[in-house]
Amino acid sequence: MVSGQAVYEKYGLTDYGTYLGNGSYLGPDYTAEALHHYIEGMHSYYAQKLYHQPFKQLSEIKREGIIGKTRHEIRENRYSQSDQTLTLTTAQVAGLRAMQAYYRKAFINNPKQAGLPENMIKLQEKGNFLTKGNKVNQLSSFFFWGAWMSSTNRPGRNFSYTNNWPYDLEAGNTMPAEAMIWTALSVAFLVAGVGVVIYYQRRYHFDMQATYTTEPGCHLSILTNQLQRVNAK
Repeated sequence: MVSGQAVYEKYGLTDYGTYLGNGSYLGPDYTAEALHHYIEGMHSYYAQKLYHQPFKQLSEIKREGIIGKTRHEIRENRYSQSDQTLTLTTAQVAGLRAMQAYYRKAFINNPKQAGLPENMIKLQEKGNFLTKGNKVNQLSSFFFWGAWMSSTNRPGRNFSYTNNWPYDLEAGNTMPAEAMIWTALSVAFLVAGVGVVIYYQRRYHFDMQATYTTEPGCHLSILTNQLQRVNAK
């Protein structure tokens, strides 16, 4: 995963797309995109395993059943902190492979996205933090880490490490109640703070005071007096 992050940084992909919402907006957000293809791969796996058909050819009831099963499966946190090992189910491995296949096509073949040159990533390149192996696969692992982190529940909680961002119904990523409460409180405090500032500004006359009068003829009178003083000298 560290090597995949190094690939992401080396080729300046943050100047093209975003990761965890950070970066430029010419290209996609790789977290949301990876999550989408990860879930699609799991859907395809279960469609073949359970019904021996492509997912899109299944009836709506069968598709909804697979979507629900996938959503429940990816929310479970299988990371062991004691031995620092992440265990994936067979369906999750299928999702990872589907995501890797998508990015091999996007970064090795001619990409359709504007702004990416053909075959931009050197597959066996070496350098700082770049380990031996296929660089696109390593980059995909980095993207998968974001997809996993954004769709897997934190230990003991019912929302992900990114507070269920990006929004994705098929992943169960909807705004948690805690986020809604804090958002409402933030807006309320902002409105109240602006109100307090306006009150004290008006109450104690913090506005700039006028430095001249606007009565008719005043400017002409001042100018006439100044000219008379000059002539007298």
